[in-house]
Amino acid sequence: MTLPPPPVRVRTPNPLVRALRAPFELRTWKETIHLLLNMPIGIATFTIIVTGFALGFGLLITLVGIPILIAMLYVSRGMGWFERGRAKLLLDVDVPRPYRPEPTSDRWWRVPVSRLTDPATWTEIVYHLLLLPIGVITFTVASTFWVAGASLLFLPVYAWALPQPVHAFDSWVQVTLDTESHVGLVGGRYGWVIDTPVEYTALVLIGAAILLLTPWIIRGLGTANRYLVRGLLGGNVFERVQTLTDSRAAAVD
Repeated sequence: MTLPPPPVRVRTPNPLVRALRAPFELRTWKETIHLLLNMPIGIATFTIIVTGFALGFGLLITLVGIPILIAMLYVSRGMGWFERGRAKLLLDVDVPRPYRPEPTSDRWWRVPVSRLTDPATWTEIVYHLLLLPIGVITFTVASTFWVAGASLLFLPVYAWALPQPVHAFDSWVQVTLDTESHVGLVGGRYGWVIDTPVEYTALVLIGAAILLLTPWIIRGLGTANRYLVRGLLGGNVFERVQTLTDSRAAAVD
């Protein structure tokens, strides 16, 4: 009798090795790029959707708004196609098209009506509107952690070149260079003066800790973005809610 092969043991990387490797992994930087792009793309999608639909509804009484609103349905789907492609490229998530099959009738108006009554069209529009506030948050968090960590880590390298006064970060961290070429941190010129190797080392260690923590914050935001793209661009939300309701009712019965 042939014995079954022994189970394959998958070695999980040491947590310390994973932490040191995370800032250099391709996934970290792809997700960082996605989070940084959310804000400029969100500004564009929000502006296009609000301007287009406001113009269309405003001119609806003159009938000129009808072709504008129909065009906006196509524009919204084009932006949805772009966002699904961006998610696939940077977040490694393949989001299927959520739209209903379009009618094959020769009457031109059936396709716009089908798109207008498709719930996926409206969840897609909601995504385009939400991308602006979400993008502001993701851009701010990603850029703040990366810049703050790198600035502290490499402070000894460029501290000599800081002019007087210099506000290297925001109001909560003020770096100045006094007349004796010392670096003052937090509190301005007469605050905490950084002028010893121990103090520089402490700041470098804080910067390194921030840089080691940042990839995991980026991955958390990236995971949230994956759920957002799947939920609003990859399926019929109303059908999923109805399916869950039916399953709950069947379980109760």
